[in-house]
Amino acid sequence: MAMDKSFSNQSKYETRILRQKLGEKLINPDNLTVFKHTCICMEDDALMVLNGGLQVNANCLEDYGKPSVITIGKNSVFTVTPGSAKICYGADIAVFKDAGLTVGSSFINTEVLIRCAKSITIGNDCVISHRVVINDSDMHSLIEDGRVLPRYGTKGIVIEDHVWIGVNVTILKDVTIGEGSMIAAGAVVTKDIPAHCLAAGVPAKVIKTGIDWEK
Repeated sequence: MAMDKSFSNQSKYETRILRQKLGEKLINPDNLTVFKHTCICMEDDALMVLNGGLQVNANCLEDYGKPSVITIGKNSVFTVTPGSAKICYGADIAVFKDAGLTVGSSFINTEVLIRCAKSITIGNDCVISHRVVINDSDMHSLIEDGRVLPRYGTKGIVIEDHVWIGVNVTILKDVTIGEGSMIAAGAVVTKDIPAHCLAAGVPAKVIKTGIDWEK
């Protein structure tokens, strides 16, 4: 269905205002397109480096769809690589202080939650389904018998090219998902998944190898 003219004009207006507001914090601002109900908050010395196109809240209709919020902390960078990345409505993305989030030419469906405290990389030609959680940090410490247990800390996440992440998947710290792999709906990924594998379960385990997929 073609986008109606009024909605297209609204998107152009929202984009222009946001580009003006963020100013020098945007590198290649012409590559950013936002739709209704988009909020991008950037702290001191934060950058959004748009080497490729980025659409935010791309499928949010005039009176339907949740807002998308992107927060980029102090000294942090959100990078979009050459190509075109699309983030659908309801996104909740936070890049904390001194961290880096890189997104390739990929499709991120509705209500994604990303928490980047160190480094998260999403490659090209990936499909990330509804309500996926990607979190590279424990965020909090555990206490046992009044003693604070050592935190396992924060370790980066890499999702390589052409990876399909199913609905309601959770991806935790210190994980690499190899090129061409698929993660089944509802899985919790706590360890590396090799290339061209199908993984499922809690925690996720490889159940099939030598696979590929197409859109």
